[in-house]
Amino acid sequence: MSTFISDVVDDDAITCEVCKETFKTDEITTDDFNFAWDNLVSVDCCSSCSPQVRQRRNFLLFTADQYYPSGGMSDCRGQFDTLQEAIDYVIRTQPMGWLDDTHVLEVGDDFIVHHIKPDTGTVEVSVRLKVLPHKDVE
Repeated sequence: MSTFISDVVDDDAITCEVCKETFKTDEITTDDFNFAWDNLVSVDCCSSCSPQVRQRRNFLLFTADQYYPSGGMSDCRGQFDTLQEAIDYVIRTQPMGWLDDTHVLEVGDDFIVHHIKPDTGTVEVSVRLKVLPHKDVE
């Protein structure tokens, strides 16, 4: 469910930093405008301009030494710019004896988990995770 921008900011108008168009905050919703603080775009902008300033995707590699997973971010072995870079790293370092349970988390507008077979570097399965809307805690 979208929220009017006037419920998010105190200003009566807001300007897209890309096309410089000004919008009345009581007439547009969060579906129509993107804020840099959400880390989806690099500057505040309207939805029409958002593809031009989208944040890049990040690829986080998760795996653990055989028999000794630490859990959570402790098993994160690196951040990569592409899925292929993460796979190449897995193949190069496979002799370390990592678990067969190796995953790459693709972070962007959504989240995709890629299950990687460490010995071959093949993607066995990819699952897109549903992104839950942010809810304020009161």
